[in-house]
Amino acid sequence: MFLSDLSIKRPIFASVMMLALVTLGAFSYKRLAVDMFPDVEIPVVTIVTKFPGASPESVEREVSKKIEEAVNPIAGVKKVLSISRESVSTVMVEFQLEVKLNDGAQEARAKIAAIRGELPEGIEEPIIQKLDFAAAPIVSLAVRSDTLPSRDLTTLVEKKVKRRFENIPGVGKVDLVGSSKREVNVDIDQGRLEALGMGVDEVIAGIRSENVNTPLGRLTRDGSEFPLRVSGKPAEVSRFPSMVIGQRNGRPVLLGEVAVVVDGIEEPRSLALVNGVPAVALDLQKQSGANTVSVVERVKKEIARLQPELPPGTRIEIVRDASIMIRDSVEDVQTTLILGGILTVFIVFCFLNSWRSTVITGLTLPISVISSFIVMNFMGMTLNVMTLMALSLAIGLLIDDAIVVRENIVRHLERGEDHFEAARAGTAEIGLAVLATTFSIVAVFVPVAFMKGIVGRFFFQFGITVTFAVLVSLFVSFTLDPMLSSRWHDPDIDRTGKRHLVARILDRFNGWFDRTADRYRSVIAWALGHRKTILALATLAFFGGLVAFASLKTEFFTPVDRAEFQINFKSAPDASLVETRDRVEAVLSEIRKLREVRSTFATIGAGDAGTVRDGMVYVKLSEKKERKRRQDEIQQEVRERLGTIPGILPAIVEVGRITGEKPFNVAVRGEDIGLLKGYAAALKREIRKIPGIVDLEVTLEHDIPEYRLTVDGERAADLGVTTGTVVRTVGALIGGQVVSTYEDPDGDAVNVRVRLPVPMRRDPSQVERVRLAVNRGPEGVALVPLGEVARYSLSDTPSEINRQALTREVVLSANLDGLPLGEAMNKVKAIAGRIPMAPGYRVVFTGEGEDMIESFGYMAEALLLAVIFVYLILAAQFESFIEPFSIMLSLPLSIVGMAGMLLLTGDTVNIMSLIGLIMLMGLVTKNAILLVDYAKVLQTRGMERAEAVITAGRTRLRPILMTTLAMIFGMLPLALGIGAGAEERAPMARAVVGGLVTSTFLTLLVVPVVYTLLDDFAAWMRRRWDGKKAAAGAVVGLLVVLLGIPPLGPPAAVAADSAGVEVLTLDDVVRITLENNRDIRKALELRNTLEGKYVEERAAALPQLVGTARGSRSWDTTQEAFAIPPGNTTVGAQLGVTQPLYTGGQVTAAIRAARVGLATAEDRRKVSRQAALKEATTTFHDILLARELNAIALENRDQKTRFLDEAQKKNAAGTATEYDVLVAKVGLENARPVIVRTENQLLSLRERLRFLLGRGGRPVDVRGDLAAEISPYPEYGKALASAVENRPELSDIRHRIGITEELVTIAQAGTMPRLDVQADLGWRDSSLGGFDASGKVWSAGLFASWPLFDGLRTRGRVAQARSEQNTLRIEEAQLLDGIALQVRDATNAVRDAGEVVRAITDTVGQAERLLALAEKGYEYGVKTKLEVDDANLNLNQARVNLAQARRDYLVANLNLRYAMGTLGEEWTASYDTVKKFTPATSPIGVVREVLEGQPALPLP
Repeated sequence: MFLSDLSIKRPIFASVMMLALVTLGAFSYKRLAVDMFPDVEIPVVTIVTKFPGASPESVEREVSKKIEEAVNPIAGVKKVLSISRESVSTVMVEFQLEVKLNDGAQEARAKIAAIRGELPEGIEEPIIQKLDFAAAPIVSLAVRSDTLPSRDLTTLVEKKVKRRFENIPGVGKVDLVGSSKREVNVDIDQGRLEALGMGVDEVIAGIRSENVNTPLGRLTRDGSEFPLRVSGKPAEVSRFPSMVIGQRNGRPVLLGEVAVVVDGIEEPRSLALVNGVPAVALDLQKQSGANTVSVVERVKKEIARLQPELPPGTRIEIVRDASIMIRDSVEDVQTTLILGGILTVFIVFCFLNSWRSTVITGLTLPISVISSFIVMNFMGMTLNVMTLMALSLAIGLLIDDAIVVRENIVRHLERGEDHFEAARAGTAEIGLAVLATTFSIVAVFVPVAFMKGIVGRFFFQFGITVTFAVLVSLFVSFTLDPMLSSRWHDPDIDRTGKRHLVARILDRFNGWFDRTADRYRSVIAWALGHRKTILALATLAFFGGLVAFASLKTEFFTPVDRAEFQINFKSAPDASLVETRDRVEAVLSEIRKLREVRSTFATIGAGDAGTVRDGMVYVKLSEKKERKRRQDEIQQEVRERLGTIPGILPAIVEVGRITGEKPFNVAVRGEDIGLLKGYAAALKREIRKIPGIVDLEVTLEHDIPEYRLTVDGERAADLGVTTGTVVRTVGALIGGQVVSTYEDPDGDAVNVRVRLPVPMRRDPSQVERVRLAVNRGPEGVALVPLGEVARYSLSDTPSEINRQALTREVVLSANLDGLPLGEAMNKVKAIAGRIPMAPGYRVVFTGEGEDMIESFGYMAEALLLAVIFVYLILAAQFESFIEPFSIMLSLPLSIVGMAGMLLLTGDTVNIMSLIGLIMLMGLVTKNAILLVDYAKVLQTRGMERAEAVITAGRTRLRPILMTTLAMIFGMLPLALGIGAGAEERAPMARAVVGGLVTSTFLTLLVVPVVYTLLDDFAAWMRRRWDGKKAAAGAVVGLLVVLLGIPPLGPPAAVAADSAGVEVLTLDDVVRITLENNRDIRKALELRNTLEGKYVEERAAALPQLVGTARGSRSWDTTQEAFAIPPGNTTVGAQLGVTQPLYTGGQVTAAIRAARVGLATAEDRRKVSRQAALKEATTTFHDILLARELNAIALENRDQKTRFLDEAQKKNAAGTATEYDVLVAKVGLENARPVIVRTENQLLSLRERLRFLLGRGGRPVDVRGDLAAEISPYPEYGKALASAVENRPELSDIRHRIGITEELVTIAQAGTMPRLDVQADLGWRDSSLGGFDASGKVWSAGLFASWPLFDGLRTRGRVAQARSEQNTLRIEEAQLLDGIALQVRDATNAVRDAGEVVRAITDTVGQAERLLALAEKGYEYGVKTKLEVDDANLNLNQARVNLAQARRDYLVANLNLRYAMGTLGEEWTASYDTVKKFTPATSPIGVVREVLEGQPALPLP
């Protein structure tokens, strides 16, 4: 093979390639960041809109539905979901994966902006953001203080701590939980307000009008400006009571008379508890694409810097750190990777029993693994669980190629070959098989990398990493391994000398293995004699595997022991923050009783969608190795303890889930809430009976009680009250209204909120006593009790309304305790089918169930694609569409072991195990490829089929078991699933290990049997096909004889030509090259391009004539105020001409440059013409040489055949021995490879000639000979003079220098004045009201411009143009030197080739006479066979040398003419007779060109 031969010949080159890969990989590794999973962009946009005080029904009606209808028509939307809760609307828009998320988010923003006016006034601005898997907090901090009150602590966190963390690179968002934000509370005294006859609207207006700080303008004095500002905002909160808010009875009313002003805090709506102690929590989210581990490291460093700056008694603690699990998982996979590599190398050592062979083979592992970091860095990957798992799984694969190559080299060494020959022959013999096995693996992993769906995005890095690593291992196996094997002699192969203990043990092991392998021969022989029995056993095993596989349960991912979990719960629908905190305390009290709990972190109302009823408790457990119970067992106990706490609906979820979604989700969809509730309740009752479904929760199950005010329209109208007045007054007094802000000493704005005191807004009866201020004109302001115009009623509203696909849905969500997701879905599907539902109502699975079904479908596609690719690769290697089936039979046999292993370990069919199944499709074919490939090699060497199969099985048993065990032991650490997060990754390795075990053992028996069966089938097919053709030929011949029908088709000579072969002479080759060569045709097209460029530049000097027409009608009624009619009609046409008069030489220089450019087209055509002729004629002579060498080889074979016949005759007569016959046979066999090589070379050269001639798919051949007459040798001086005069490259570069001279002129014109003349002539008709006017319009003028200062732009352009000109002059000098050297070499080559031809012309005749004398002497017994062989060898060598010398002389003359620039001058092509356009050199000539339409360009 080329790579191995090159590496053996050039060991330093091979070593440098490996060092380059390792160096690049090492530097790439330093740049790789560490993360848990690949950074995948999820095409989901969330729109969160807060509507303070609104019920879920109001939020759905007023906000969610409108937003849904707005975003649903966006192109690429897959589905739209919404959740309407109290005061919060969350709309999620999921796009197709092909949609760019930024584009989708921008479209959503545009749609929301378009309907912003239709949304209620009371909403906060919608928050539109991209949903990111990394949007969950990567680290949660708690700030606690023993000295600061909660408000001061919040202020410290907001103004200092939060901002410091927000400035850390990689931190995207910092959310505060449990903060007590400062607020100025204006508590209205309802009694005082009524006594003064004032309404709350007047108080709000008074505060807004007095609490202002606004610029009023500027004062100017003595050239100076002074801004003027009114400063009405109080400097301190204590001054708010003295603020004048109105007038009553001629005196001012102060704010302090009607309200109590308190410098307090906002009404708490969230809470954070660290181990039960209140604190201000900060949830830090990373930016999209940022690295979790590095961001957390920077956060920890910032905490260390920030801690000394905090007040005494204040401290920052890390309560949740997502990087811990990432670090542990990545470290575990790295450990798995190293352990797998060690075990793999150990297996190799056991079989090879040589530390040198182990090193040679084992070097593949570090080189391949380190090199894989190159592609990871190049494609922006990270060191995450997926990429490292890919490498750990690939450990066994990476060493496979090296094992097979090294084992085959060792086998050749044991046969007595030297190290160089063993390395070369061993690699070449196994090369195609290794190539096929590697490409089969690549064919499997490429579909994995390009799977559709979210899972496909996650496994993209997995597939690419494995593919690249495997390809590098193939490269190393074909380069480094043969090189080291040829240079590094291994004495252990001979097994001689004193052996140490380990060597003796391994010798015994290898001896036992060899004896077992010998017994394996008899096993294969028995299998070949009982093919039906073996097939029956294989079929039985396959169907047993299918049954076992069907019995496996399905789920999306395997649950993982993360040593942490999260408890989400909802308190009672009417619960307040205080009530929810009591529930949190009860939950924490139960959790503290568990000895495995290390710490807790609880929040209430956290996140954008959090309410005071939403509680979350994060529980950190001790590490897995430090506790006896698994996490699921602890969660089960926690679930039982939570069941004893009244007033909560708890659910245990995985940490890091963005939405807190449970794994099992089923939805009932429809429109009517009542029906949805009924169906959901029935479904819930049945689901509760299914063991393993826990934490079952139903939306819409618990309604929230709310009081509704209904305004009596007639009564309110009589009293002058409007609904708007009720809303403004009650909303401000009960709900509170931020009416202004107070600026604290730091310049930060503090909200000023007006509302009733807490004791006055506890009961609906208090709301009825609220008085509404009604302005009755002259009568003044009247106060109307709210109870007179409105009544209230208590009703229920849903706690949460879910929508999807523009319809309502009730979602039943649950956790699974020991029940796989697929099993749960099947049971619920059966239950749903038994519940009768009205038309339009249906049950659908969402969440993980929906994702699982979609992902399994995509993985089935990847599996099918992998199988097809493997088949195509095998068919390409074996040149058969039937034989690959014998190899691919190992694919279904692998299912037996995979299903058995998963059943044995209690695993399920999940994403990871299915990836393992897809991997098996590429891995298990390896063994069969090695076996079948060698069996075919042995058959081509003449061995009978059965013996070839048995021998191949015996020979390939060692590499098959070595590679299989290497893969198994390489994946063993991963399959054991010991480290952090290993439960999720282990099923993949277990599936592969199980499949490899059974597939290997079944393959060793079944594949030989199936190979022979398919070979028999192929032979039967060929016999039938040949029989049909023979029968058809007999029928045709009979008709010809009986009926005298002339045979159809031309005679033999013509038929050969009709087969499609075109026979060409040298003249034909030259003629066709000149007409059809694609490089020449491209050069001809270049002239068309440059002619167009010339026309473009020429147009700048010619007048530009433009015609325009206009017709318009306008109507403007505002003009009537000025007595101008509103209507105006204008119609007109105009013809304009523009002519440049002076451009500083810029236009003329551009025309001259384009004119010179046309000359370069001719130069390029000559360059392409001579290069094409040189290549084509050289290839013509090469074909003649290859044909002559082939003829010599055929004659040599014929002579060897005659000698064999003669030797056999003499042996029969007793005058020769068996030795003589054997010598003749060996000579004949040695003559055949030369024939094969020359025939292949001939075919290759004919294909090359066809390509150069541009003849499409039709094959070509040549006719001629290598006759060469030696002409007088050329003189160097004359040849050089001809080259300088005729070489088109020199002409081209000189023309390009001329172009740069014009470019300098164009650049210098940048500071010159420009003068243009412009004239217009036209007609216009205008109508304004009743007035009409029409007439001619014209204009004419001169326009001059002169750039006075352009920032030295022109100087820069001139410098660039001159530099380019100088560069071309340097290139011209270089080209002259190169041409001189080329001419010198060409003349020397002609002289040398001519002398060689003269020297060996007579040698062939002498060698022929010598051979004839030797043959005659051998016939008479006076010459030996060795002397005859020497004479024959001399003759063949002489004929080969003469043919090569004649070819070299002809090609040398060809190269000399090419160097002189005269090649092909005597030939004329069709395009040479076409008259070429020559640009004019004078203005009159340019005008003539335009008038004549020259050059003739195609119309646009």
